Amino acid sequence: MCYGEHKGKSVEAAKPLVKQQLVDAGHAFNYAEPDGQVISRSADECVAGHLDQWYLNYGKADPEWQSTVLDWVSNPGLNTFSTEVKNSFEQTIDWLGQWACARSFGLGSKLPWDEQFIVESLSDSTIYMSYYTIAHLLHGDIFGKTPGPANVKPEQMTDEVWDYVFGRSEEVNTDISKETLQTMKREFEYWYPLDVRISGKDLIQNHLTFFLYIHLAIFPKQYWPQAIRVNGHLMLNGEKMSKSTGNFLTLKDATEKFGADATRIAMADGGDGVEDANFEETVANAVILKLFELRKWCEETVTEARLVKDGQEYVHIRDNEKPKNIDAVQRTGEKLFWDQVFENELNGLVKETEQNYEE
Repeated sequence: MCYGEHKGKSVEAAKPLVKQQLVDAGHAFNYAEPDGQVISRSADECVAGHLDQWYLNYGKADPEWQSTVLDWVSNPGLNTFSTEVKNSFEQTIDWLGQWACARSFGLGSKLPWDEQFIVESLSDSTIYMSYYTIAHLLHGDIFGKTPGPANVKPEQMTDEVWDYVFGRSEEVNTDISKETLQTMKREFEYWYPLDVRISGKDLIQNHLTFFLYIHLAIFPKQYWPQAIRVNGHLMLNGEKMSKSTGNFLTLKDATEKFGADATRIAMADGGDGVEDANFEETVANAVILKLFELRKWCEETVTEARLVKDGQEYVHIRDNEKPKNIDAVQRTGEKLFWDQVFENELNGLVKETEQNYEE
């Protein structure tokens, strides 16, 4: 800027200051509209409303919080299973700032400090898995209407009790028995930290990053998430699955149509990582024939008749063939170089498979 009270400041720095001056003087007001047409799930056209709103400051407004989360993602603390996913988290943490966390309608948890609002969906349910660790003790049904084995009432679960159960405090003042408190605390400590959170790649830019922020803010470091495994979407025959277009297949329908084994192989063939996986029905159909031929060969191989005659072991290759000396079909003696190469390759594959299962 080269004129006025903001002279010498960059446009980026001066712009919000000038904006606020105009609003304060009554010469302007805040106006917002969608970038394009927005249609709700109920098929209604959405408009922007000027409403009171609560925000969570995920970005540079709280640099210490932001830095803590970024360090956990960038350093070996969090396993993202791929560089691509780690980069996506780092980019999101870098640009994410204020996020509107409340709404005035729908289902959800009431905002604790302003109960006229409900916590917005993506901001809600970020630490629900911690509740799952003790849910079976608190209620006997999924709705919480029937008391559970702990015989604890909802009003007894104060913030102080939660802090104790979740390892945030070593002391608690409550009428819940010490034995019950210890049982809940042990359940939480057994399951936490969670080993891995699995979800879709579209949630990196919001819910999964919120999940990290809230976990790191609430829990001690020994209970921070260990890994996030992100997957792509699932397509059917190269097109997006959609009930409205009829391009849709459930797991139950797939196993009934192709069988469990062919379904598994077709899914494994669909793709890996964060790319969208593609389930091809032609692949599943082709696998059925291949599995039939493989099973037929295996059955013929294991049912070969073996016999011993005059101290020699013989094997029937087929029922209509004469017995042959086993040396004719199975080499014996010391292992040669290629035997060792073959055995080494198998051992390497076993080790690699074990490592992949562990990860």
